[in-house]
Amino acid sequence: MHSRESILDILPDAERILRREVDDPPYDKVAISIFDRWLGDDLHLLDCRDQAERETRNRRLLAHWARVYDETEVFVLNSEGVLASASDREAFLIECGYDPDKTSDRFQFVVLPEFKALYHEYWDDTNVLWYADRTAIAPMLDWARECDLHVVEYDASS
Repeated sequence: MHSRESILDILPDAERILRREVDDPPYDKVAISIFDRWLGDDLHLLDCRDQAERETRNRRLLAHWARVYDETEVFVLNSEGVLASASDREAFLIECGYDPDKTSDRFQFVVLPEFKALYHEYWDDTNVLWYADRTAIAPMLDWARECDLHVVEYDASS
């Protein structure tokens, strides 16, 4: 079981990053997405007007959040802005769920100390995994694939 202090030893800026005081975390990143590539000119794929397709996308993304919660310690900011364990699975998954009216300040953003990583809900059916050690996140990437999601690499200019 990690403590706040042990997490800050692993990821010193974790609380500041989760409070969004740091625009670009000082870690490498990879996307976990519904899409198998960066869309480029295919932005029409973002438009998901078909209810069945929307439900499928939501189910796949939520399955990954659930797997993360079930397999490792997850830390979030509590109401005082301090790292704390996400102790209520149901409440956690509600926060991770799709909401067409959700704004970016309400996106789920968690610390995963076992993986030396931060995981961030993002726009367009894509999440971002910020990591300090690529080998440590291998299980997360496998879980994504098992949930029928794709791992999309950022290029050096992203």
